[in-house]
Amino acid sequence: PPSAASAGPPAQPSAAPDPPDGPAEPGPRRGWRGIIDTILAAVRAGFALGITDIAATLAYYAFLAVPAIALVAVGAFGVGGGPDTAQDVGGVFDDGVVPDDAVTLIRDTLTRVTASSGQSAGLALVGLVLALWTVSGAMQALMRGLNRIHGCEETRSYARRRATAVGLFAWVLLALIVSFALLVFGTPLAEALGEWLGAPDLVGRLWWALRWPIVGGALFVAIAGILRLGPAKQRA
Repeated sequence: PPSAASAGPPAQPSAAPDPPDGPAEPGPRRGWRGIIDTILAAVRAGFALGITDIAATLAYYAFLAVPAIALVAVGAFGVGGGPDTAQDVGGVFDDGVVPDDAVTLIRDTLTRVTASSGQSAGLALVGLVLALWTVSGAMQALMRGLNRIHGCEETRSYARRRATAVGLFAWVLLALIVSFALLVFGTPLAEALGEWLGAPDLVGRLWWALRWPIVGGALFVAIAGILRLGPAKQRA
């Protein structure tokens, strides 16, 4: 057997770690104070990342999209409507709320638009191009903001960014249309379905209980799509 001398010196016990300098940092607070601290931290982080600049950019592009959407609406009205339709639309505003001069201007403008379907189609096409350009710009501003928040470096090409922005807008628009359609037409559809099934009370109660979760789910899916496709994949 090996001797004690050849076994070597005994292992020395490891030294205890040095105590931290100063008092220990307090942990996160619980209850309402913890919730308030979390909200304040999120607000400070948002301001540090320039969330107000992103919001201002989105508002700017949204304002630019209003005239383009108006061009699309007027052009589509000129293609599908007629002089009688223009008079009917003018009569909607002729209730004393809108000034008479404005009602006359709206009626005359729509009448002139319906007189030439070719110009109306060109007007709608120009408005559609401008609308796509402005809303894609708004979505691109949102994508830049998401890249900044998630610490991602933009590596997508210009064409891919534009296509992604248009796809995001279509996704959000679809969610809004579905939510609005459910709120407006959900009750009549539930009543018709209840009459068809012979259980109007049961179907009405189910719709009353599920309509807001369904609408909230549609909006949640829209937000999830934005957070999934908006930022770039590569992190800085």
